Amino acid sequence: MSLESRAAWFVKQCGTMCRLPIMLAVSLLATTASADVAAVIGVGASRIEANGDTPILPALDVFVGGRLDEHWSLGGRLQTTWPVHSSEVLYAGGGGDIELADYTIEAMDLGLSGRYEDPDHGWWVAPWIGAHVASVKDHDYGQAVGNSFDSTSTFNAYAFEAGLMAGVDVYDAGSDKVSIYADYHHVVGPTSDSVQGWAALTVGLAYRR
Repeated sequence: MSLESRAAWFVKQCGTMCRLPIMLAVSLLATTASADVAAVIGVGASRIEANGDTPILPALDVFVGGRLDEHWSLGGRLQTTWPVHSSEVLYAGGGGDIELADYTIEAMDLGLSGRYEDPDHGWWVAPWIGAHVASVKDHDYGQAVGNSFDSTSTFNAYAFEAGLMAGVDVYDAGSDKVSIYADYHHVVGPTSDSVQGWAALTVGLAYRR
């Protein structure tokens, strides 16, 4: 498969909500030359709890902010993953009647974060609060009273969430560092059924400064 074909496949699979933070991450790499800019750009594997399923998917984490002093930074963060796919049987009755549902969820997590780092020992922690934003595609199909049916609907879902991102540096080149990191977040408060109980644990490798 050519590089162009791989890129086209990636764009098709990833979706708009995934491409946005990737473009942001690329731009951040070009704009973090200033010593006053704090940034984390991480790629990892995320175990997601959604609709009773627990898929493990590629994830991208981005934090960018301004330094308040040598320890504290304040800024914004986002995470996105590959779309989540799940299925369930809504109804199964006599005479072959059955209703099935397939869900595709493209999610992005946006928030405000404060990062504390210990430059002498090479560790950092960044609690955050924000919003879980999801685009949900609901495909219902099956058979009722001998007649088949098939319908698809798309809607957006939102929820408040909180999380914690932390890491340990494994490479230090002055202002540029590489960290092993973990991030955990979950939705809190009222949510729609499609994102009820949504939570994610991500472990990966990150560039930071």
